[in-house]
Amino acid sequence: MRRIAIGLALLVLVAATACLSFAWTPDPTPLRLDIPARLTPPGATALLGTDQLGRDTASMVMMGAASSLSIALADFLNVSPPIIVPALLVSLLAGQRGAFNPGKVLGGAAVIIVLAWVAAELAAATRHEMFVFITVMLAVNYFAFYFLMKTGNQLGIMLLVLPNLLGLLSLGPLEGLYAMRDAFTSTALISAVLIPVLYLVLPPRTRVIYEPEPYTPDVERPKVQALLRLMVLAPLLLAFYLFVDMANMIYLIIAILVLAYPEREHQRTQARERILGTALGGVVAMAIVVVFSYMAHMAVLACVLFLGGLWFASRMVSGPLSANTYQVGYSVMAVLAVNSLTTSNPLEAGFERLMLTIGGATAALGFLALLEGLFLPRDRDLISTGS
Repeated sequence: MRRIAIGLALLVLVAATACLSFAWTPDPTPLRLDIPARLTPPGATALLGTDQLGRDTASMVMMGAASSLSIALADFLNVSPPIIVPALLVSLLAGQRGAFNPGKVLGGAAVIIVLAWVAAELAAATRHEMFVFITVMLAVNYFAFYFLMKTGNQLGIMLLVLPNLLGLLSLGPLEGLYAMRDAFTSTALISAVLIPVLYLVLPPRTRVIYEPEPYTPDVERPKVQALLRLMVLAPLLLAFYLFVDMANMIYLIIAILVLAYPEREHQRTQARERILGTALGGVVAMAIVVVFSYMAHMAVLACVLFLGGLWFASRMVSGPLSANTYQVGYSVMAVLAVNSLTTSNPLEAGFERLMLTIGGATAALGFLALLEGLFLPRDRDLISTGS
């Protein structure tokens, strides 16, 4: 009984220390290096002394308690937030226009959940037979491209992104596949609850439900166009299947998002918005990292992330660039700023993200234009309008 009491007391002490560290630490800048003060013995200015880099040991212990508590809670709650999840949630929130449309909100969440579970089960069932796995993935991609060429429905983009992402994860441990499936499910459920709450707290000025203008792509020979896009995407998929390099996944996702648009003008616009948004989000994220390096408290990080998100949201409404550019920028800002907690060089991570975005967009545009020039007549009536 005494051991249990001691264990509970230690647990309470760690939890209390962790909670206190979010608001206060003995050193206001615990991550700041102070080499002249290295290995200072305990005293009035440093309760537990300093480490070999001059950082206050007591402050570092408090931040370590916060990290330990966060990891324990994440494991207990079975939370595994991949970096794509914040981007998806931002997209769902930013896509709301006009009065509350329950069909769009709940229907969109249901579609994401169904697609995530079907794609995960399909990938898990075929992953041991590589020929069958590749055939199924190529067939799914061709159907999604053909669906987009015929209808222009944005559901086709989800048909491209979800199966490819989950298919790649299925080639590794299944825990990663199911964690991503559950993350998409959780994000969809959160959006189904959060969006109505936001409409209730911040009601729009109109009661008119927004209906986008009907759009049907003016594309001749949609089967051929879908096949050409598959010819561009297939080598990229095979390369990822061979190396399973999830670190460069953004390259594949950007290529998919560019190829998904039927007309060349829309493809170029998507590429431009993705590149500009990534650069803008990276700049804002670096500013946040600088602020956090001087005031390394989670409350400070949450505050500056909120202010950054508020700025991006205001720009979506009245900024000189397109709303999608700022939406991409907000997602990139959130991902890079949060990832800076676990990476030693956030500037390098931001630059790598920008290069992968540029590479994926330009490769998709260039190879598709090459294939169209080889296999489609140059007559404008036989090429997608906008070319």
